[in-house]
Amino acid sequence: MGGMDIRMFVVTIYKRQTHFHSDIEILLPLEGSVMIDVSTRRSVVEAGEFFIVNRNEAHSLVRTEHPNVLLVLQFSPNFSKDYYPQLSRIRIRQHHIVPKWMPKLHQELKAAFAFMLRWMGEKREGYQLALMSGLNAVACAIVRHGVYENQSAEKPTGEEKTRARLTSIVDYIQKNYTHNVSLAELSKAENMDMTYLSHFIKKQLGISFREYVNRLRLERAVDLVTNTRMRMIDVCVDCGYSDYRYLNKAFLQEFGMTPAQLREKGLVSRPLIFSDSDPEGAGEHSYMNLVAVYQRVLEQLEAPDISSQIHPFFQKITK
Repeated sequence: MGGMDIRMFVVTIYKRQTHFHSDIEILLPLEGSVMIDVSTRRSVVEAGEFFIVNRNEAHSLVRTEHPNVLLVLQFSPNFSKDYYPQLSRIRIRQHHIVPKWMPKLHQELKAAFAFMLRWMGEKREGYQLALMSGLNAVACAIVRHGVYENQSAEKPTGEEKTRARLTSIVDYIQKNYTHNVSLAELSKAENMDMTYLSHFIKKQLGISFREYVNRLRLERAVDLVTNTRMRMIDVCVDCGYSDYRYLNKAFLQEFGMTPAQLREKGLVSRPLIFSDSDPEGAGEHSYMNLVAVYQRVLEQLEAPDISSQIHPFFQKITK
């Protein structure tokens, strides 16, 4: 966002496969709920509750029976490196922030979110400075209430080494999944035994190497099918499918319909995300400028009880 390491957007989650960011991510359901898996822990996050995901922490999200609208903040922990470098070394251990468990922290996070959202929406002179003030308030609340642990800067822990290895592996796959990438090729690039590498990926991501590659290809294909008029054969080439039959099979397994049927129905494309800029890893959704919708979201955020029906919400913000 304008040279700042901040992204704030509104999203409806249906199913987000295992992934991770180089940023810290804080999610706040405004409506409904979402199921979030981090490592072996599963949390159902309800409207009005915060959930914090560490940088480079593998996680997945799935909607519950209650359709959701989430307000999401993503920011680099390096933003304070010149005056509080310790922030880049903290690891959040209390991910789920529920009002009745941690009322003071929850109140401070909610106030900071509302402050940032108001300035982002109004875009008054100096709003960038106000956003950084709000971001500092978010970080300060996390530090003050001690929901984290420090990681050593001198001697990396086993967990940090694992995260670094996983980051390298995922970066390689994401750069090469549109080609005929193989586990053997990856093991050579990472200088790892192929069998060990296979078990490592399965343990860290919860899915196999091939399943992860296929998911990346499918997410890219969904984006192209629903948000462009690209020919199906070109979608295949762009996403790494060697034949249209494989693309067709993937869509039938995931959605119960062919790519052409999904494009015709437009089930995935709109409206899902509202943002000033494309948040990392969310290219499968449609975007609107947050300026156009911030007042409605702000009303939800500043309300004493963040709970309402999803459909009236979308009816308001899409008028």
